[in-house]
This record gives sequence, C-alpha cells and structure tokens, in this order.
Amino acid sequence: MLAGDLVYGGFATYDHVTVASGSSDGVSAVLRKQITGASGTSAEEDVISGGYGPQSPSFPLASGTPSSGWAACDAVFRPQSLSLPELVANDLGYSQAHLRATLAAVPGNEYPVQTGSNGQWELVGPGDWSSGYFPGQLWLLYEATGKSFWKAQAESRQAAIASQDGDTTNMDVGLMMGTSFGNGYRLTGNLSYRNVMLTAARTLATRYTSVTGSIRSFNDSPSEPASDFQVIVDSMITLDAFWWAADQTGEGSWNQEAIQHAEQVEANQVRPDGSTYHLVVYNGDTGAVVRHGTIQGYSTDSTWSRG
Repeated sequence: MLAGDLVYGGFATYDHVTVASGSSDGVSAVLRKQITGASGTSAEEDVISGGYGPQSPSFPLASGTPSSGWAACDAVFRPQSLSLPELVANDLGYSQAHLRATLAAVPGNEYPVQTGSNGQWELVGPGDWSSGYFPGQLWLLYEATGKSFWKAQAESRQAAIASQDGDTTNMDVGLMMGTSFGNGYRLTGNLSYRNVMLTAARTLATRYTSVTGSIRSFNDSPSEPASDFQVIVDSMITLDAFWWAADQTGEGSWNQEAIQHAEQVEANQVRPDGSTYHLVVYNGDTGAVVRHGTIQGYSTDSTWSRG
C-alpha cells in the first residue's frame, strides 16, 4: 500500500489507525475506527457494504499485533494465514471500499489521476490520457463481483469519455477507450461500446504514417521543425486498439500498422542493453532517425521505466 491510500476518500491516515483490543474481526475494526474518526457514519456504512464487516470472512489478528500505526495496518491488510480465496476476497473488499469512496468524492465528468499534498484527489477532464482508467477499474470490479452496482457506475463514469473517440490530436485515444469502453464491450456485448472502440481505432490510424512506420505521439510545437515526427516508447500501450479492431473487422491494415510501429520501437528505442529511450524523433519526410531525447525523464541517456 502507498502512503495516503486511505486519505483519498476522506479516511484517516494510517498513522491514526487503532485496532480494537481483542477484536476477532481485525479488518472491520480498523476500518470502522478510521471511518468513525474521519468521515462519519455514512462512510462507515459504505465500507462495510463494500465487502468489509460482519458478513465478510473473519480475519483474527496474530498474537502480538501492534495496536496502532503503520505496523497495525500492515498486519491487518497483509494477513499471513489466509488461503488464496480469502486473500482475493480481502483484496476485493479493500478495492470496493476505496472505489466507493472515490465515487463519492469525484464529480461524474471528472477523473482521478493522483493525490495532492493534501491527500485529496487531483482531477482531470475526459480528454486526459488517463481518463479511461477509473471507469476501467469499475468494469473490472463488475467482472470480479457480478454486482450490478459496479456495472452501472462504470457505464455512468465512462459516458463523458465517449466524445473523445474522434480526437485526432490525441495519441492516447485507443488507451482511453480500451480501458473503459473496451472492457464494457467485452463484459456486456453492448454494440454501442464496440462502435466507440472502432471509431477510436480509426482516429488513431490518422496518426500513423508509412514513411516512419510509426504512430505519431506528440504534435510539434511552433518552435520545433515541421518535419519532426515524435514517438515515445509509451506508445506501445496504444497498439491494443489496432489489434482489437483488426480482430473485430478482419481489416489487416490495422494489424500491420501495429506490428510496424512495434518493430520501429524495438529498432530505434530499445538499446543493446535492453534499456529504452523515452523519445525518438524521426524526419517525417524521409523516415530517418533525427535524434533521441526525453520529455519527462531524467536525461536522454536515462531509462524511461514505463517503456
């Protein structure tokens, strides 16, 4: 767990956790204490209905478990004596509790991206590259639990993203739609979700050129040469949209374009030692590599770990 995980929904921080003395239901005891101390009764009920509480498996605390602080949380959320099904149930309960809290804290047309120094969510709009992840998490909980609540929330939270499926300025359109509508179509067979995904694939294809054999990542700024064609190694995650669309339609060009892009990344962004350049800039007119660099990394020669 990361520091602040329990702050996102307004819960108390780990430092303030107290395990009820003699409790045989350590998970519920900790969460009740956190919620009661930080967010009140309604939040406590949300957590219990999310999978923690008397109806959940009882996870006794080991003898000698600390009664407060980080060690207490670690003991509760990483119990050592559980079977695999119990561990999965424990983790799903944890996920449901926190996603319920996030749903309560985040407006319907905004998306959580990271926490600020105050422990609260920083939010982005539906056009941000990360917007599909939140509805994607909701779809995965629906898949894991079968609960209609998570399906309804996923459908609601992905709605605002649909308008982005034709944004030709965004290299992440496939990722955004795949994590949200792609999971929705996989789990429900809703043809309108399939249409959104196919539109996103067509949109992404407008950023591909056979000259470089690549999908353009970033548009050039006014200060950059018009011939620059920028590709970041992160772009590999967008290729699923092409492969999915090719499988759905039988249109082989999408499959070939995805393969060509991957081969160019391998040839020009993966170093002999296996590390990766963040950025390669091609000449868009000739396809030649002009230079390597980084947008967010430490230096040109450092390794961009997300590759």
